[in-house]
Amino acid sequence: MTVPRLRIDRISKTFGRARVLREVGLDLHPGEIHGLIGQNGSGKSTLAKVLTGYHAPDPGGQVLVDGTLLRLPIRPLDARAHGLAVVHQSLGLVNDYTVVENLRAGRLRASRFSRRIDWRHELTEAREVLDRFGRSVPLEAKVGSLPEEDRATVAIARAIQDAREGSGLIIFDESTRSLTRRSLERFYEMLDEVVSSGTAALVITHRLEEVVDAADRVTVLRDGCAVESGLPTAGLREADLAELVVGHRAQVASDVPTHRLGRGPAIVETEAVGDSPGISGAADVSAAHAVADTDRSEDPDGTAPADSNPPADSGTPASGTRPATIRLSGVSGKVLDQVDLCIEPGEVLGVTGLAGSGYEELPYLVAGARPARAGRFTVGSTDLDLTELDTQRAIAAGVALVPEGREHAGLAFELSVAENIALPRSQGHGGWKPVNRTAEHSMVRHWIGALDVRPPGRRCRSAS
Repeated sequence: MTVPRLRIDRISKTFGRARVLREVGLDLHPGEIHGLIGQNGSGKSTLAKVLTGYHAPDPGGQVLVDGTLLRLPIRPLDARAHGLAVVHQSLGLVNDYTVVENLRAGRLRASRFSRRIDWRHELTEAREVLDRFGRSVPLEAKVGSLPEEDRATVAIARAIQDAREGSGLIIFDESTRSLTRRSLERFYEMLDEVVSSGTAALVITHRLEEVVDAADRVTVLRDGCAVESGLPTAGLREADLAELVVGHRAQVASDVPTHRLGRGPAIVETEAVGDSPGISGAADVSAAHAVADTDRSEDPDGTAPADSNPPADSGTPASGTRPATIRLSGVSGKVLDQVDLCIEPGEVLGVTGLAGSGYEELPYLVAGARPARAGRFTVGSTDLDLTELDTQRAIAAGVALVPEGREHAGLAFELSVAENIALPRSQGHGGWKPVNRTAEHSMVRHWIGALDVRPPGRRCRSAS
């Protein structure tokens, strides 16, 4: 038996009265890709932060790398000395620095006598690691100006370049979520090369297809507990993992086409359904109907929800009204050109395409977050000119945008959970009257319960 590259034993973590991790244990072997999955709030990112020294675990647990017991909390220098690298959810990039500066931070080589940095050498090193991804990222561009996929590419490349042959481990904390399908394929091809020499990888993800297709084994967290630890993925389906994650079997569509990402079982993809026109030009479209999990009678702390029915201003359709078909026509932006589509009531429409094909900008054009060259948005009797649309008018028309970069574009970390939830809808009674705090708090309580926000306290800071 080989010594595990990483052994986690009885790791727990408590914040105030909330115990986020409960004696979690797992082994990660050399040359292994190990998946870590679970719902939001199950403790995945907290475990990653314990392993990198960001959080100190509760007393009683152990972390060993190659059989060596690490002192807890783990010090960053000790983690790096043992070859432990991590790509966090937030990616850990400095927006005001260039790509090459972010990639080579902590690794810059200076002249022995003048102490001047050899930027020609650093550019060559940066270009080589990005070439392994098969992506062309402008090395002297500010990272803050890049699309989310390029930002993720830079962060992942920075971690992989330090992988030492036959040793070390890399933790990817949901850092692949912004990668397109082609980039994801290339990422796992490259990761296969890295782990083939003995380096291990712990991939924390919500994408179950990544786990069944690319991981050797998987650990499943639910409510801070490891309900499965080191389960082999051979023969597993996404439905099997979904059942382990939520604790019961969900309804799953059958008889759908499949496509393989690389190695392992097939990934499920759905074809377009109904008579809805597809997107013309740059992007491909697939559509499927979503199945909602409404079997939730308790709050995270075991008590009944504060509001079992949504408040009047929660954004849900009024009782008895029939949702209208949504139509987009002639949508044109920086890349998109004359895109038409419609979405039927109760339908989930997926939009995808190659990187740079323009599919990424469609949500921002419809939400008024980016200027459109042309196009119209129609829902029911509402007809909007996208060239004149701003975010306020889009929200009034019922459009909600969840941006790709939630850390820097979707949340105000200095504000509380309640303030972030209410921010787009905060309004007074008109004129000089103040915000209706009673209605606002009712709406916040409803959505914290309905979406199982963790921690459930509305005064908690969003950065937690």
